[in-house]
Amino acid sequence: MDIETKVTTIAEVSREYSVTRNSIYKWIYSYSKNRKKGVRTVIEEESVSTKLEGLKSKIKELESVIGQKQMKIDFQEKMIEFAEKEYSVDIKKKIWFQTLLWYGKNDPD
Repeated sequence: MDIETKVTTIAEVSREYSVTRNSIYKWIYSYSKNRKKGVRTVIEEESVSTKLEGLKSKIKELESVIGQKQMKIDFQEKMIEFAEKEYSVDIKKKIWFQTLLWYGKNDPD
């Protein structure tokens, strides 16, 4: 049974089969292998904790991506600073000015 193996939750089974949660609990109490052995089964909490662990993993992954992107931005800014010193050109100012000119030419107004 998917509920007992923590693959799904009571709420998901309730929606899928259009039965009340109370009916599912009664069914588990009556027919569960673990219940007959006298083992207490916690169903919803582990499903929630499994989802929580998945979300924590996703957060770590996204934090890693953000860190990599920040390193790339920092590297590009250092390269621009180096090029500005090496060639005595204000690259940031030129890029900003060219962007403004481009928007001025392509403005629909």
